[in-house]
Amino acid sequence: VASKSRVSCVFFNMLRGYVWTLPEAELAALRGAYAAAAARALRPSKRVLERVQEVCHSWGEGDRVVGVHKRLGTPDVAAVQLSQRAPSSD
Repeated sequence: VASKSRVSCVFFNMLRGYVWTLPEAELAALRGAYAAAAARALRPSKRVLERVQEVCHSWGEGDRVVGVHKRLGTPDVAAVQLSQRAPSSD
């Protein structure tokens, strides 16, 4: 898929609102289809795999780890959310 702009439909509030109001079965089917497509298309690079291995190596066998994603409260993040545009890769 080629895009000539950084606008991402995933960030559109109307679409996001629509998706979250789908009936449970339809939302589950949509999430399943997205997961299957992502599993086929998204492949971590060798560098990422090596870094993950490096981080995980320090954990003991059987250790449990919790990952937390925190959305940063920066002016850049606020601008992205207000403009509904994906951030640049620069």
